[in-house]
Amino acid sequence: MFQLDRDAAKAYQRYLVPPFFAPCAERLFGLVPPRRGRVLDVACGTGVVALAVARRSGADARVTGVDSNEAMLAVARLLAGHAGTAASVEWVRASAERLPFADRAFDLVYCQQGLQFLADAAAGVAQMRRVLRPGGRAGVAVWRGPEHHVPFHEIAAIWDEYLGHGLGAVLRVPFSGPQGSALRALFQSAGFTDVRLRIAIIPVRFASPEAFLHEESLATPARAAYTAAERFTVEAMRERIRQRLTWAVDDEGVTFPMQTWLLTATAA
Repeated sequence: MFQLDRDAAKAYQRYLVPPFFAPCAERLFGLVPPRRGRVLDVACGTGVVALAVARRSGADARVTGVDSNEAMLAVARLLAGHAGTAASVEWVRASAERLPFADRAFDLVYCQQGLQFLADAAAGVAQMRRVLRPGGRAGVAVWRGPEHHVPFHEIAAIWDEYLGHGLGAVLRVPFSGPQGSALRALFQSAGFTDVRLRIAIIPVRFASPEAFLHEESLATPARAAYTAAERFTVEAMRERIRQRLTWAVDDEGVTFPMQTWLLTATAA
């Protein structure tokens, strides 16, 4: 999984959580509602799922967020303090492929848009199953493939052309996760039952194509190269994204649909 520094993690929370991850969490909660007991948020990032569970469940839930990126966890801790949920959520730095928790320790496990970043997705799913009690539920979201997310392909191409360093590959990873039957098979093979898949459509909007490019660039590992780029380079990037996203522009900015797999499963 790629790592973000503290500034990029703050930008991720500011620019990407509201349009993408907060609404995705709501869709996931519609299928696997937060409940009392022990809840684990795997690859929690800045904690959008863990914090929402803590807010909704209060003292009835003991929530743990785990992520390998300390900068993301630092932002999550700050948000928990501001929201008054610091005592309700434990934040742990660890790999999703080697969760540092006992067998059958949790009643509910979420993993929102994290599975595709794991070097060994099967190991990550096996760990989710291991830490769930029998009958425990899993709720997982994985973006659909790149053909459903053309605007990100455009930004990746712009990064490759103007920033170099292979940065376009960073923006292709979120859409490279297991798809459809392969995603289902991962969970079935790990010992989950009642595995069900849904496709959710999440409409997103930015103030303009240029704002979309700017905010994505600040909230990812492209941040350093983007902020160091010459002004004429940034202007050329902005002009290119304007040209490439004319089909998605209306009088209020730029809008397009995100598509995600939502998987629910039960620990056998």
